[in-house]
Amino acid sequence: LIVNEGEAERITPNHCLTEARSQVLIITRGAGTTLCITEHGATEVAPPKVEPVDTVGAGDAFAGAYAVSSSEGGEDAIHFANAAGALATLVAGAQPSLPPRPLIIEMTGRPV
Repeated sequence: LIVNEGEAERITPNHCLTEARSQVLIITRGAGTTLCITEHGATEVAPPKVEPVDTVGAGDAFAGAYAVSSSEGGEDAIHFANAAGALATLVAGAQPSLPPRPLIIEMTGRPV
């Protein structure tokens, strides 16, 4: 389950997997760290620092990039998704802001 901070507070204020009815809970926090909670514990991953133009579409870019990377066995799926979300804030609008894969890889410095 991927949600932003506000959604997480409504679904599970205590960040509980059972309350979220999920095996993995990912909470995006804008420019703050992304929180990933699993049965093995919680980790936080900082997104790249950018000067945002428009945040519309950043969550969609994050979710799509996470889905692609994790489905391909990407161990750094959250880093990849954070980069996609950050890049999406650099362009106005939702669909035009979705970054291409090579740009995400360039930002992370990691192949997916």
